[in-house]
Amino acid sequence: MNASTTTTSSALTLAIPTQTPSLSSHLSSSHPQPPPSLSHELLRYRTFELQKKLLPTLLSQYNTSPKQAPMIFSRYHFSNIKPEIDPILLTGENEQNCISSELQKLDFKPKKVTKLMRDLRTLLSKNYRTYLSNLKRLQPSSFAKIKLDTSDPSLLKLTYGGITQRINPPHFHRLQIQHGLYSNKDSSMFLVDVFTLLLRYDALSGTGFQAAVPSPVLDNMHEQGDVRMECFASPLNHRFGRFCSAFGDVDGDFGSLGSFFEFRPTEGNFEANPPFVPSVITRMITHINTLLTSTSSPLSFIIIVPEWKSDPCWLKINESEFLKKRITVKQKDHVYQEGSAYRRRESFRIASFDTTVFWCQNEEGGRAYGLEEEGILRGFKGNGSIVPLESKSEAEVTGTEKKSGSSDPHPNSQQQQQKKKKEKKRKATSSNFEALLGSASKKEKKEKKEKKEKKEKKEKKVKKLK
Repeated sequence: MNASTTTTSSALTLAIPTQTPSLSSHLSSSHPQPPPSLSHELLRYRTFELQKKLLPTLLSQYNTSPKQAPMIFSRYHFSNIKPEIDPILLTGENEQNCISSELQKLDFKPKKVTKLMRDLRTLLSKNYRTYLSNLKRLQPSSFAKIKLDTSDPSLLKLTYGGITQRINPPHFHRLQIQHGLYSNKDSSMFLVDVFTLLLRYDALSGTGFQAAVPSPVLDNMHEQGDVRMECFASPLNHRFGRFCSAFGDVDGDFGSLGSFFEFRPTEGNFEANPPFVPSVITRMITHINTLLTSTSSPLSFIIIVPEWKSDPCWLKINESEFLKKRITVKQKDHVYQEGSAYRRRESFRIASFDTTVFWCQNEEGGRAYGLEEEGILRGFKGNGSIVPLESKSEAEVTGTEKKSGSSDPHPNSQQQQQKKKKEKKRKATSSNFEALLGSASKKEKKEKKEKKEKKEKKEKKVKKLK
């Protein structure tokens, strides 16, 4: 289906400010890497789905099946991915053990951790070799026909090869605009490029390592500090026309300039909200310090990360010679946007941690762009409906905060008191949340109920026929 014939509604506002001269050398519409074929991306998607199951499977062999297993694997994945080899697949070769602390919390002794990691690498290596073997036998596909289902006006469905991807109309329309502006391909390739894009990001869904900054924050940054670009975004989650993202090969058709770590601006003011993984944050501030050292033109970065004061990655930013200012946004006072907002009707959730905003600037950048904070704080209050999530804080997941308290069974023990304190905080947070931005949509609850009833009726009908 030709994308130009597709109708959509409720288009998102797309802010595309005039580009600064310092970006002109980076604004070629060519891809940072060649885009994959759809058949290749399908193979990669199915391979990674298998990789994600390896750690939970290994843990179950030790009679341990923790709910946080997917999150633990995600941290391992983010820390060991080698984009020069493959954008998302792990090879099992020369991979560092960065999840020992999480495994030890599950009562794994050091020797058992070593064995489990060795088994994981062996399985990943075997999985990757199978993928390479299948890739050699892969037949080049002819023009792929993507089935677009518009029967649900609130959520579009794209299907190919037995796999269905979902996207809401505003994000779909936004991708149409970006594809028209930055892709060299014919518009008839739009649906293929969108499906490929959705496959890549769906493979990584559920990691929980990045919460997007609400658009009002970015709008205020632009108005008050002339911020024109995000250093860590995606075609499905960005505010400005141009941005850096993880996957230049599939994102390039929609305006991405590729990886931030390959991006070398000499002037301008940029927003940096990286994935919440210590190794990525450390690499980011190292790159920013290098950029600020290498130019005498005005250059500035506004960095937004969880307030992990005991973690080396946070301390490295805090100790930067270019740090001009930092503020704390309290957990109960701000919201983030879901990374999966593109396939949801409701897209905001309350933060599960305090957030630090850092301003890192050279002297000229400080004079040119200032240190305005009021607009940022206002923007973080949120704009829209919220979906509260029951989840551990990022600090607990990444092991940057140690749990205190003993196993003392006495009702007045420190552990019991902490439990009560957490429950009290959770209730207060929920109350503040609803007062600030309202509860989840009644319409969505009604739809879920109707869907459940419909499914039950269908099952009864099948039983009768049998």
